[in-house]
Amino acid sequence: MIKHFIFLLLICGCNSNPTKPEKIIIQQSLDSIKYYKTILRHDLINVTFDTIVSLDFVDSNPDSFHAFKYPKLDRVNIGENIMELFNDSIRVRIEKVKIEPENRLTLTQTEDYFKNTSGKRYFGVGVIWPQEKLTKIIIEINRVKKTLSSDSFDDLLDPNFTCNPNFIPQCYINVYTTDKGEVLLTIRGGEASGSYLAIFVFDKTGNLLKRIARQLSP
Repeated sequence: MIKHFIFLLLICGCNSNPTKPEKIIIQQSLDSIKYYKTILRHDLINVTFDTIVSLDFVDSNPDSFHAFKYPKLDRVNIGENIMELFNDSIRVRIEKVKIEPENRLTLTQTEDYFKNTSGKRYFGVGVIWPQEKLTKIIIEINRVKKTLSSDSFDDLLDPNFTCNPNFIPQCYINVYTTDKGEVLLTIRGGEASGSYLAIFVFDKTGNLLKRIARQLSP
């Protein structure tokens, strides 16, 4: 059984010749790490490229992540506060509401993020105080619905339900299906210093396997 493999990640180097790719050799265990097809951006020379990386890499380098390289679900907005993403067997429903003044969160700022009185970190808080919050995420696979616990997403403020043709992958919330049947939900939100990326990974039956959330550079 092969325990390890050599993964060659080609990225553009920025030394003497910025147009010549460098080879970075990373040795990892196939038994412990999952890799995902992605579109990344090399920040120094503003070039995008397809590769495979682990979620730990995305977690450590969120500004380099553009999108997953898998089929995306179709989408429909139901009014301003509900979005559904779907294909023949999967449907993900996301709901948000406006934060009324009387329900405004009490948050304090640390050096680089905001937290509530219990110490929980919140994303989407920047120069502009967040106006909306997520209230529900439901994933339905083969007509079996599962509702996520609110504590898995209630720290994600001002989710962006819009699309931008100049942005990769055009819309700020997307759902992908992998070759192995996993479902990947990506949510971007906030503005400027409050912008963030969140990724939810579900198994083929809709169970939440992993979530990462990271603040992005303005």
